[in-house]
Amino acid sequence: ERRIISGTQADLNQYKSISELGRFINTLDIETILGRTKGEMSNAVNSAAKDIEIPYEDEIWKVVIPKTYEASCYWGQGTEWCTATRTTDKWYNKYSSDGPLFININKQNNRKYQFHFESEQFMDQYDWDIEKPVFDTIKATDENFKDKYIGAGKMVHWADVEEHKENSTVILKALMIDKNEIPKVYHYVVIAWYDKVATSGLDQAKMDVFQDALFTHLRSINVTEEDLNSIVIRGYTGNVGTTCGQIMEDDDVDLMFGWSSIDNVTSTGGMDPKSLLETITEYKVGEKNRTIHRLSDKETAITVLDWMKSDPCRNLFA
Repeated sequence: ERRIISGTQADLNQYKSISELGRFINTLDIETILGRTKGEMSNAVNSAAKDIEIPYEDEIWKVVIPKTYEASCYWGQGTEWCTATRTTDKWYNKYSSDGPLFININKQNNRKYQFHFESEQFMDQYDWDIEKPVFDTIKATDENFKDKYIGAGKMVHWADVEEHKENSTVILKALMIDKNEIPKVYHYVVIAWYDKVATSGLDQAKMDVFQDALFTHLRSINVTEEDLNSIVIRGYTGNVGTTCGQIMEDDDVDLMFGWSSIDNVTSTGGMDPKSLLETITEYKVGEKNRTIHRLSDKETAITVLDWMKSDPCRNLFA
């Protein structure tokens, strides 16, 4: 039987981890991996190199969509992606059946990133997840998107482009950035409400009435329609620990409505007491006493909370 690797490199004991072994294997060319001569590989390589779609290319970036498993292996050389393992086509077939794999190649340093929008996976060449990536738009076919982001020269992230994924081509390049430096989407106010009617007394019907009254009030003080459209009123379902945990993860909530005391959301919910800047207690929702917690010092959040403390708003829930 033919030995593909010889000498000390063939000694598995020298590799400290599977990842280290994988990185060594990925330094080998396809001919070595498959144990074929260059002549035997020429047709396969030529075919793999061509079985692609190139939706975008400039002087720095080349974006490739592999159309076959062989093409995925060819263009995924030097990575640790399961879609380019050269040992099984299982994962390539799984992901590509749901949607295209975008291989983004930086032509200046040959670094590669693979995006799969359907599974919301954004991986670097070592198959490490790019957590909550911020993107610089390379190309988008949606004209409104172009005007809003490309024309304005703005930085965007997945939350900005997700709505375009069904009817547009959105190709992005990743920037490594600290999580805390990711610019947040602007909202006039984000209100979280406890969607557990047996505990909070709140349900979607009550919150719809609340939203209509809130918008009427804000229009009366000349808040713009653009600001009104940016308002988020979001229900959270589950126990106190689950909902408070999700609120902390979302990291955009200004006001919490319908939960219990400070002690409840801190000891049971795990929230930092210092994050609760103001708490309104004994807020009647039917026969239940609930609270409103303010989590931000935004002027707009204070404006909304002041209205929620007023009798016209309180009467909505009496």
